[in-house]
Amino acid sequence: MTGLFDSESDLSVPPLAQRARPQRLSEFFGLERLLKQHASLNVALYDNRAFHIVLYGPPGVGKTTLARLIARQREEDVVEFSATTASTKDIKELHLKAKTMVRQGYRPPLCFVDEIHRFTKVQQDALLAPLEEGTISFIGASTENPYVSLTPALLSRLRCIELTPLKDDELYKLIKRASDFEHVNLSDTFVDKVIKLCGGDARAAIGAVEEAASARRKREDLTADEPAQLDESDIDTEIVVLGGGRSKSSHYELTSALIKSMRASDLESSLYYLARLLIENEDPRFIARRLAVFASEDIGPINNQALAVANATYSLIEKVGMPEGRYHLTHCVMYLSSSPKSTQVKQYLKEALDRATRTRSEPVPNHLRGSITEIEDRYRQ
Repeated sequence: MTGLFDSESDLSVPPLAQRARPQRLSEFFGLERLLKQHASLNVALYDNRAFHIVLYGPPGVGKTTLARLIARQREEDVVEFSATTASTKDIKELHLKAKTMVRQGYRPPLCFVDEIHRFTKVQQDALLAPLEEGTISFIGASTENPYVSLTPALLSRLRCIELTPLKDDELYKLIKRASDFEHVNLSDTFVDKVIKLCGGDARAAIGAVEEAASARRKREDLTADEPAQLDESDIDTEIVVLGGGRSKSSHYELTSALIKSMRASDLESSLYYLARLLIENEDPRFIARRLAVFASEDIGPINNQALAVANATYSLIEKVGMPEGRYHLTHCVMYLSSSPKSTQVKQYLKEALDRATRTRSEPVPNHLRGSITEIEDRYRQ
């Protein structure tokens, strides 16, 4: 099995995404911006010191590619782990090997962990010692938000670098570059449609070119080396898997955006983020539960009807189902967003909890104890 940093593939014709992958730093789109924003990336690329970073972002934004370029730039021994198969024992063995190498005067090896958000707490804890000692350089890659998926102890030893979806002009250059590797000519309408569909996902955009080229060559009985002309009609959206995949963390990000938009009484944004959740096939009962919580926490007694509307919405979702349930959710979001807001419930509850915590050993006054007190009084007589 080939590893992440293997330069050759066992396949006679590697996938287009592999063939078109940047081989030099100058070919990586957005590198200058990342270098300006993250000093730790400068250390990784241009300094001999050990470094510890996590590259995170949605699929197809270049996390693996950038990891490869860093490894090539530093010319260090590379150890690759996949979080789905690596064990705590593997990490500890790497730690021992790395300490030996450093004692013998060698540079720390580079450890790459793909899908690091899948590491358990025990596995993450196993990384703490080699990172603290600086016996390894480290690159983690994740489609999830590391501030949510990684432990605080591990986060304190890492620098997080977010890679965002490619911009349209960057995708245009990337698609044109990929077309040279695939020996195809692309119409402007083809490129524009792929850019709109792929959602900033470079891998999805390149895959669209490869799928369309393959289909065209089969229809016209062309060899892989013969040039082909592709236009918008060659994009079969039923076959080509384009971008837009949603990570677990975006589930929380979209929900947070909906809540904050309603809190700000921004009706347009509230409906937009509700629509985003709906097209991502979010469980409507989850949305309804969040609306009920919002009605209590952010509206409360200033408009008690809000809680009744949220409760009715959840009940109707259960009875009616989808897709009609979308209208009930929209009705509720419109009502909650337009309602006056108050945080009295949270404030009063916090004050009560604070007081109860301070006085939890105090007895309940007799006049509040009811029938139990009456029985005690009879016995005392």
